[in-house]
Amino acid sequence: MRTIIRDSMSIPSAVRARQGLIYILLGVTGYAFLPVFASYIRGDGLAPLDTVLWRYVISLPILWLMAARTIQQLKLRAAAGRKPLPRVKLFILGIILAVEGMAAFIGLQYLSPGIYLVLFYTYPAITAVLSTLLGDRLSGMGWLAVVLTMIGVALTATDFVSLSGGLNFDQNQLIGAFCALVNATLAAIYFIWLDRMMRGHSGTAHATAWMATGAVVFLGIISAARGLGAPQQVSTWVHLAALALVSTVMPLFMINKGIQSAGPTRAAIFGTIEPLLTAILALLILGETMQPVQWVGGVIVVASVILLQLRGSSEKVPAVEAAPAPIPATEG
Repeated sequence: MRTIIRDSMSIPSAVRARQGLIYILLGVTGYAFLPVFASYIRGDGLAPLDTVLWRYVISLPILWLMAARTIQQLKLRAAAGRKPLPRVKLFILGIILAVEGMAAFIGLQYLSPGIYLVLFYTYPAITAVLSTLLGDRLSGMGWLAVVLTMIGVALTATDFVSLSGGLNFDQNQLIGAFCALVNATLAAIYFIWLDRMMRGHSGTAHATAWMATGAVVFLGIISAARGLGAPQQVSTWVHLAALALVSTVMPLFMINKGIQSAGPTRAAIFGTIEPLLTAILALLILGETMQPVQWVGGVIVVASVILLQLRGSSEKVPAVEAAPAPIPATEG
């Protein structure tokens, strides 16, 4: 029996770009549930850093089980002369994931989630600037979409809007702002490096598993130094399992495929729909209210996404498989 390795080059670039945006939408939907699960876990008394580590500890064996199912495919690709995965680099990218999570954890101790969210979601603009410097040109409409997304996210985060009359950061808030911008910069670097690293490579499941391993090792070292808190209730384990499956494993694959199909800048811009989805889920599940200005911000974000899709971007859409997305700033 002859096995055929399907090559994504056979799919037209426009179709792959549309598929990529669908992947991203599914992925950010999974991430949008993260604050809901995190709210339940905080109520159970588990610290945020412990939550981040347990999230990946639970996810890691699932990811490696998924990777084990693709061993035969990797062997076939190796026999066909495909390059092996850059495992060391993937492991390092996993450490970057962990550092992003640490920056979010520290920053959210000093800033409100809304202000942190606005600062973190400057990463699409940072991604666009870095991509341009590296030779991937973004169209004028693409830059307009970047500006609209930043305005929309600012309106969606109501505590940021309430302070718009005058932001007077004290020293602690400056620390939080610095962490948020570090988080955003690392996310942008991650998007671009991942996109370039995975060109010519395959094995999404194995790439994801290696990166998650790097994150777990780094977070494990930090936890060994400070001590690790374990869940004390069955409900906490249930919430952690949901966090791992719905807001970790699934988004890792969906968003990563989107990055490689649509390109890093378009993927970053489209991903800014997450705050709107999070606000809607908080309204439906946690009973939180959405102010009119949040709906206006959400409409602006959606409009920017539609603008990006209709007019498109001139950046290249490489025909390769993807690996994991960065840890979102809402984890803390």
